[in-house]
Amino acid sequence: MRFFLTKTTLILFVLSCGEDKKSTIETNIHTGTTSINLLEYTEDFSDMVWTREDVIVEDNCVESPEIRPSADLIDLTKNKKSRIYQMIPELDQGYYVFSIYIKAIRGQEGTFPITAFSKGKNGEYNNKLVKINSQVWTRAIVRVSQDSMGDIVVYPGNGMVKGATLKKAYIWGAQLERLDSLTENPKPYSGRNIIE
Repeated sequence: MRFFLTKTTLILFVLSCGEDKKSTIETNIHTGTTSINLLEYTEDFSDMVWTREDVIVEDNCVESPEIRPSADLIDLTKNKKSRIYQMIPELDQGYYVFSIYIKAIRGQEGTFPITAFSKGKNGEYNNKLVKINSQVWTRAIVRVSQDSMGDIVVYPGNGMVKGATLKKAYIWGAQLERLDSLTENPKPYSGRNIIE
């Protein structure tokens, strides 16, 4: 089998191998708008940028939506305060959306808890119980508005949210991006790869 390397292929290969931790993806070719994932290590929840409180993370244990073994298992069963999160400091006033792929472990279905917390002047805590099963990946979305400059904290697993029926799940491809409005939808991606 032969592979032909074109200029475009080379540019995409070089970009995908970049060492920067934040990603800029062109999400709309016609308007030229760009999304920036404000999170770091969006596929590696065992990295130190993710604060883990009584959470077990099993790294790269199942196929992600990209069909490669890069999704992590997170386990919130230790106690009611088990959680994993990343804080992004000093974000401007505006609208933000946190999203992540989630899938239940084999043979299970139910709800899994995620959160986005704005630490602006008035603060806004948005919890969501995401319905998931073991058959398909679900792209979970939590929106938050920031009324002044401040930190935003995202929780891809938050055991403090009441009502969840599942405490273990596979997660992959976290992103936090700024949007023009709370009704706008994010373009899911992780690293430099866009997932349709």
